[in-house]
Amino acid sequence: MKSKAFLLLVLFVVSALVACLFLLGGAALVSSEMIGRHGIPTHGVIAYPNASDVSLFKSNVRFYSNGTGIDIDIGNSGTSDTQITRVLMGTSASNMQNQTTIPSLPVALPAQSVARVTISSTYVWSPKMTYYFGIVTSSGQTLPAWPEQAPNSY
Repeated sequence: MKSKAFLLLVLFVVSALVACLFLLGGAALVSSEMIGRHGIPTHGVIAYPNASDVSLFKSNVRFYSNGTGIDIDIGNSGTSDTQITRVLMGTSASNMQNQTTIPSLPVALPAQSVARVTISSTYVWSPKMTYYFGIVTSSGQTLPAWPEQAPNSY
């Protein structure tokens, strides 16, 4: 009888610890279907330990009127600085490629600020096409892939 009570106590303690870790953001439950080809989440939210230190958001995307570039403004509403280390783009969330940017990567992204990267003029976008973008930072946070539709004409 003592071993059964001890086993129940251990089960209770372990369950409580797991619940505390999950509530504190120390664990993330992510299925492999949620992660794209380059490690960018294609949907859903991933909770990282200390994720509140760096909190990414898309501020703006601007397609140049001559079709030769795309500005991407990325914000960090967190309390820690980071750097943008990869900019990905493609015609689907599961088929994004690394892009050359101006300025060259890495690009500083201080806390409480917005940084701009420009996908260089060697890339020509197509009118009405939907493109997907993703961002990876030096601190390990990613901005999940998001779609943007190019303007109807140059």
